[in-house]
Amino acid sequence: MSEDVENQSKWKAESAAAYREFNKYNEAIALYQQLVQEDAANADRWLWETATTHKDAGQWKEAIGCFRQSERFPDSYWEMASCHLRLKQHNEAITLYNQIAGGDKGRASGAMLQIGYTEEEAKRSDKAISAFKKVCRLFPKDQHASRAHAHLQNKYKLTVTLGGAKQD
Repeated sequence: MSEDVENQSKWKAESAAAYREFNKYNEAIALYQQLVQEDAANADRWLWETATTHKDAGQWKEAIGCFRQSERFPDSYWEMASCHLRLKQHNEAITLYNQIAGGDKGRASGAMLQIGYTEEEAKRSDKAISAFKKVCRLFPKDQHASRAHAHLQNKYKLTVTLGGAKQD
């Protein structure tokens, strides 16, 4: 690194990746945090790497803090929600999935399906069933509706019509 000053960021990133590969997460995080400061043009990339390294290390709260700073919506919200789930913070995860559903039309059905699974994990069966039914109703031709439909049948023995799925 000291000999190739022009590519110092590249070498720090390579070193961080090597530390990460060998589960030396604290060392990797320290390098990524340096890169956030030193390579402002790529700060979001280094924030993302810091966040995913925290997540790999099982440092869920720290990962959430870094993902929160990222500009990668909706991916950062998905990642934060998964960390909240690991912390058994179901309501926080559901809030994030709702924000994804409202802010990214292409990922809305998947986020709504995750709400159902999250409600289920939180032992709130009535809310889970309602969420799965909503996916079926709002996105009848979507793969997530198929999963919700199958889950309702298999787990809850409920038959739900995928409204609008028939072609005239």
